[in-house]
Amino acid sequence: MNAAEAKGPMLLPIPKGHNTFQSVVEQFQGSWRHNTKKPSVHHVYKIVLSPTSRQVYEAYRTSVELQRGLSMGNQRRRWHGSQRDCHIGDQGKTDLCNSSKCGICGIIRTSYQVSKAQRNISFGRFGAGVYTTSTSSKADSYAKNFSSALTTKAMFLNYVVVGRGSKYMMDRVTLTGPPAGYDSVLGEVGLALNHDECIVYRDDAIRPAYLVTYDA
Repeated sequence: MNAAEAKGPMLLPIPKGHNTFQSVVEQFQGSWRHNTKKPSVHHVYKIVLSPTSRQVYEAYRTSVELQRGLSMGNQRRRWHGSQRDCHIGDQGKTDLCNSSKCGICGIIRTSYQVSKAQRNISFGRFGAGVYTTSTSSKADSYAKNFSSALTTKAMFLNYVVVGRGSKYMMDRVTLTGPPAGYDSVLGEVGLALNHDECIVYRDDAIRPAYLVTYDA
């Protein structure tokens, strides 16, 4: 355990000249697939998890790796947009707020919780799970600010244990988990979807890795 992890959960700013900053920005801009102007990235933060949260995720990832024979459980970096009710992620703003409406601070504090997804979701093509996507511009449509005074938006780049994904092209709204023998559900582009989705149905299958703020 390093000193930062002992203080987690918390945000650590990543300098703009750092390789990690460039990697995240390139993924953000390279996966902006909607026919709209690509927004400029303002800041990238590493999300430092609590030791327990990290260990639980890594244990699940290892179990999938061993069960499926997939390196690191087929871990992928995927985007997720959520609601923000504070200035977290803006210049110098790294303290978590206590608003129950702030999905950004809630996810940083506790990671993702499928039970909350089940309560908050109004429509999920593949049931009540945690939804991510490789398409940053799709995640942007779920990145909302409650305050009109905010001039940036925020989204997460996450580590997701995809494992063996079950592919669907049509809605399966009653799903509560992947089919037997699978670890996730993959919404494929072509019929119901214009952009991909990856859904996991257990808390330990996903962790927020980076917070990105960009032009609203």
